[in-house]
Amino acid sequence: MDESVPYRHSSSLWRGVYSFPFQLNNVKAWMILSICTVMLAFLASGFAGMTSLIASIPPGQEMS
Repeated sequence: MDESVPYRHSSSLWRGVYSFPFQLNNVKAWMILSICTVMLAFLASGFAGMTSLIASIPPGQEMS
């Protein structure tokens, strides 16, 4: 290995990952992720509500 090449510490690869949320340029990405997360939460609660509604139908009364 060439001695003139400086050794890079492996934590420098993670530096961009940890500083991502605190940069002003990433506001658009945060907004998109927040909106998608809220929509996913509403969909999940809707599916849970429909499941409990369907499960509460007595046997034999499904088609009426």
